[in-house]
Amino acid sequence: VLYFPIKARNVLAQLVAKKGGLTCALETPAWPEYKGETVFGQLPQLEFDGQKLAQSMAIVRCIARKAKLDGATDEEFYASEMLLELSVECYDALKAAFVYEKMGVPADKVDELKATLKTLFGHMERLVDASRGTAGDLATVASCVVCEEFNLDELLTDAPKVKAYYEAEKATRDELFGSFGAWFKPCQAA
Repeated sequence: VLYFPIKARNVLAQLVAKKGGLTCALETPAWPEYKGETVFGQLPQLEFDGQKLAQSMAIVRCIARKAKLDGATDEEFYASEMLLELSVECYDALKAAFVYEKMGVPADKVDELKATLKTLFGHMERLVDASRGTAGDLATVASCVVCEEFNLDELLTDAPKVKAYYEAEKATRDELFGSFGAWFKPCQAA
């Protein structure tokens, strides 16, 4: 996976690959020099077997399919897909609240963002099954990783299964993302 060492669009793909037993190294290309080599002029990009695959969720679904983490039954597949889409909503909520010029979420948007994230984690709670371990289930852990700067204990008060799964995956999280910087974070007080 070509991306930057931050907690963002690369987290879920790396987590699914790791849990699926696939080797998936993170490499950071020289940027913006490499931009012309990408499918759509952006990252992340997965390169394997002479193929180049762009778009974060397409990458996740490709890895999940290869690792057989897309659900063993139709019902598991459906739940996994819904969880994947909830993770997209989580990321999109973070992105919408994030102000790139300030490199953080403005203080006046933090409470609104937290309320949205808490609702999304509540929806995930209804579907997550750590014993199933599909890409969608892992998406709940990845969503927690990208939201770590926003007081996860508070965000997960109504999502004990999501919190337990996130905590159970601590060793994997530390191995994969321990040195990564937070991408989404509240602005520091002036």
